[in-house]
Amino acid sequence: MTTTPLPKLLMMSWSRPPAVSGSATILGNLAEKFTPDEMVIIGENQPNAPALQWRNDLPKLFTGTRYINPKQRGARWLRFAQIPYLFLKSWWIARRHGCKAILVVYPNEVYLLVAYLLATLTRRPLYAYFHNLYAENIGVGFVYMPLAKWLQPRIFRKARHIFTMSAGMADYYQQEKRFVGNFSPLVHTFNEDIPPIPTSAPPVQTPLQLASAGSINSYCADSAGRIARAVSAMDVHMMVYTGVGRDYLATVGFVGDKFTITILPRVELLVQLPHADMVLLPHGFVGGASADEINTIFPTKVIEYLICGKPIIAHTPEGAFLTDFLRQHDCAYVVTEPSIEAVREAITRVATDEALRLRLVQNALRTAEMFHAPNVVKHLREVVSLV
Repeated sequence: MTTTPLPKLLMMSWSRPPAVSGSATILGNLAEKFTPDEMVIIGENQPNAPALQWRNDLPKLFTGTRYINPKQRGARWLRFAQIPYLFLKSWWIARRHGCKAILVVYPNEVYLLVAYLLATLTRRPLYAYFHNLYAENIGVGFVYMPLAKWLQPRIFRKARHIFTMSAGMADYYQQEKRFVGNFSPLVHTFNEDIPPIPTSAPPVQTPLQLASAGSINSYCADSAGRIARAVSAMDVHMMVYTGVGRDYLATVGFVGDKFTITILPRVELLVQLPHADMVLLPHGFVGGASADEINTIFPTKVIEYLICGKPIIAHTPEGAFLTDFLRQHDCAYVVTEPSIEAVREAITRVATDEALRLRLVQNALRTAEMFHAPNVVKHLREVVSLV
């Protein structure tokens, strides 16, 4: 298959391989479809990241900022203090490696600001890739209100194109009259082969073996908590694959001998998830994000779930893009009632209904095709090649 020539990109992303995070996973999967002559990457090398085997034929990785513990006193200002260094290093990399355009990934407003300044001062074309809403989440996490209100409209005006993590985000921006810009979804990607579609339902074990993967944070803590309490009351076991600290998980409800908590690099996660009988996907109803964020976000872990070959139970709210997507493609058993009993009933229903398990797995594997890296990267190349 021929590929569209690309002006060399400077990819700027706070979270980059080998960090265990959604943005780093997405970026790593995208980068595998580019060469060192097409892209270089600058970001933060986080301390909990596993060892990375990064091939020489992939875009070169650079470290831009030093990790700052969010619990450290003055963490926000220490992040902002790194802006001059990040700007100078990014400028040096862009010049030395002949980068003709900049693609900045959000979340992280430090990188967003530096990319905007660099594109403005060097007159390089700017492209933005929003994995989350930005100014809409003022007051959540490290979103700083004065900067967000000033920077977001300038990014939208400056960027030749704004990619979003989901069609829900793209639709949100296009429907809001105050936003000016060209928007389109650039969805999560994966490079692995899609498993063959089965003709019989995956069996279940006794006791049931459940699994969950990815971040459990304030965005989904309420939903994850109901899952944890439902599991605690059943004769089941649950593997929780996450880099989130055990102390926080305990406050959510993941405590006791029903749970095994561990962190795995993605390549090992893909091996372990198929050992579960079903995978559980929590999505926030209320809490740590704005209503617009909850309604438009599309969690990274959905991809690993779709291709694991086991049925998905999604605990998600009505009206969210994720809920509508899963229903449209009939690729998960969706629980929208915010109750522990509804989650328990869903686990029991999927465990005892072979036809349901088979249908969900078959549809999930078919749905995964739209996230396959060759299909996703084609859109990125077509847009950026117009530079």
